[in-house]
Order: sequence, then structure tokens, then C-alpha cells
Amino acid sequence: MTPQDGASAWLGLSLQDWTNIATIFGAIGTFITAIVALVVSVGALRTQREALPVSVEFRVVTRKHPINSGKNHLMAVELKNTGVRAYLRDVYVADCSPKDLLEDMPSRFAVGVATGDSLPEELDSIHKRQAKLSRGLFLSQYILPGQSLKLLLIVPPELREIKLTAVLSVRKSEKEGTRLLSSDYIEV
Repeated sequence: MTPQDGASAWLGLSLQDWTNIATIFGAIGTFITAIVALVVSVGALRTQREALPVSVEFRVVTRKHPINSGKNHLMAVELKNTGVRAYLRDVYVADCSPKDLLEDMPSRFAVGVATGDSLPEELDSIHKRQAKLSRGLFLSQYILPGQSLKLLLIVPPELREIKLTAVLSVRKSEKEGTRLLSSDYIEV
């Protein structure tokens, strides 16, 4: 009598039962290996996504036009996605010339997304025409490769140059992977 026969007799298991138990343990091991491989793959995909080229270009479409009886000016700037699909979280005025305008009157700057292809005929009626522009509110959205958005900027009339910054990420839910992409100084 071999030790295996003794163990089988002592536990009351046959050789076929031991084979079935070994098969079950093998299946559990394969399942655990698959889970570990999936976790490693997800980590690798996240690392690759962080390396994707997210880039934009800014271009002035329309120079300043007076609105609100000349207290503010409206200008249109095109933001073009030159990289992969990205989630545009915000666009804001990072710097301007003269510099004291941004420090003294930050509420005089507003950036919004235009709904149409052109500026409204009656510039003073911009809010009535629902141009999706309101102070302090930017409509976040996905932008596809090659897609352009027209941004409407409300700026003080004294402004000579402006520098815009876009806050982008590859995915909407991604908070830690946001990128800040700034324009060169744009002459207004």
C-alpha cells in the first residue's frame, strides 16, 4: 500500500476524487492569473493614455467690437484641436497687456463658446441670441481631432494683447491628468 492509497483511504477519497480536486485548484489558479493580467493591462493602458499628444492652437477670428455702449469689447478666437480627442474643461485669460487689467478687473474678462458660425448681427443682443456666453461659466465638452470651436471673449477696451490657456484632459472623468496649454500672446 502506497502513501497515496493510505491518504485516500483515510480521507475516504478515491484517486478520481483527487484528480477532480486538482482540476478545481488549477482552474482557480488560472482565474487568479487572468485577474492579475487584467490589472497589469489596465495600468499599462493608463500609462499610454497619459502619453497621448493633446495640443491646441488659438487663432483670432474677429478683432474687438464694442458692446454695452463701449464699456466692453467682444472678440472671437478659434480654438483648434491638433492632437487626439480631448475633453476641454475650461479656457481662461492667463495674461494680458496692460497687465494691471487682469489684476484690477478680472470680472471684465469672460470666455464662452459660440453656437453659430458667425457673430450676432446685433452685438448688443448677444445674450438675447443665446450665444451660450455668461460670466464665469464655460461649457466643457469633448473636441475631436481637427475640430475647431469658436470662443467669444468679452474684454476691456484698453486691452492690447491677451494670452489664453486651455485646460484639457484625455477623458472627462480624469482629474489628475489635466494639461494646461497656453497660446502665444494674441494681439487684439
